[in-house]
Amino acid sequence: MKSPTDQLFINHVAEQLGTVPGVQSVALGGSRATGENRPDSDFDFAIEFCTFAMVYAYDSIVKAG
Repeated sequence: MKSPTDQLFINHVAEQLGTVPGVQSVALGGSRATGENRPDSDFDFAIEFCTFAMVYAYDSIVKAG
């Protein structure tokens, strides 16, 4: 289950990545997408570009404040 803080972070990352030229879509993957995450779980984002796809795994959680 995503906490409100996690959801804000996910939305922020997706919005920022969406401004990168060539990015067509951004999707959350991994345990946070399935709701099986733990407090120390990373954030996995799949980023689709117009010519190829890349997956970025974030192995640290950005803390607010």
